[in-house]
Amino acid sequence: MITCACGCGKPIKKARYPSQQSRYRPGHNPTWSNFDERFWGKIRKTSSCWNWIGKSRSEGGYGRIRLNGRLKKVQAHRLAWELANGPIPKGMWVLHSCDNPSCVRPDHLFLGTRLDNVRDAIRKGRHAHGERMGSAKLTEEQVAIIRASSPGISDRQLGRDFRVGHGAIGA
Repeated sequence: MITCACGCGKPIKKARYPSQQSRYRPGHNPTWSNFDERFWGKIRKTSSCWNWIGKSRSEGGYGRIRLNGRLKKVQAHRLAWELANGPIPKGMWVLHSCDNPSCVRPDHLFLGTRLDNVRDAIRKGRHAHGERMGSAKLTEEQVAIIRASSPGISDRQLGRDFRVGHGAIGA
C-alpha cells in the first residue's frame, strides 16, 4: 500500500501507469496550499488577456490542467469560467470574445452552443472556407477558371483536367 508523502498516512490510489503515480493524495501536496493558487499561478496577465503559461496545452493552444488527481486534464478556460461563475450547463461551450485560445480571463469568456461558436467564427472571419479548408482540392484560382469555362465542357472533363472527381467540380 502506498501512503501519502505529506505524512498523513492515508493511502493513495495506485495509478495504472507508473509515470502517472502521484506521491500525494489530492489536495495534500504541500507545494500548493490550494487548487486556486496552483491554477492562477499558471497565468500571465497582460493589459488585455490572461494567458495560460502552464506546460500542458491542446493542439489548438488551449491550456489544460489536471484536476483533483484525475488522469484526464480539463481545459483551463472552462475551469476559469467555473471558478468565476459556477458550473457550466450541460451542452454549453465556453467561448472566447478575444479569440485567444490561451486566454482564461473570465470577462473574455462567454457561454454558447456549438452552433454559437461556429456563427461567432464566421462573423469574425475565422471559419475555414475555400482553399483554407483542410479538405480543399482546388485553389481559388482554379475555381475561378472552372467557373469561367464554357458551359459545353462537362464536369467529368473538367475533373480530369484538374485531377479531381466530377463531384468536386459540381460543388
